[in-house]
Amino acid sequence: MCYNAFPVRGTLFKQGGHIDPQCPLCLADIESTEYLFRWCTTTHLVWELAIEHKWIPCQVQFNRTQNWVQSFGTLKDMCNDKTLQRIAFL
Repeated sequence: MCYNAFPVRGTLFKQGGHIDPQCPLCLADIESTEYLFRWCTTTHLVWELAIEHKWIPCQVQFNRTQNWVQSFGTLKDMCNDKTLQRIAFL
């Protein structure tokens, strides 16, 4: 995420891949790393459901105005290993 290295559709398309660059989760915009983690409504719903069903603690909340990289950096101090594994899975 820090190096924009996720193989998201927008990046693959820009690199010459024959792929639809639209976000397959919400179909609302071109899928980029920033879009996926900051603006995609489906991604936000997944995080909300994980918190609602107590799969991850409620203090692990992100919003669209936060810097995701910095937010992830603070998690190691807030969460135990099991929670960090769940966050990585999400």
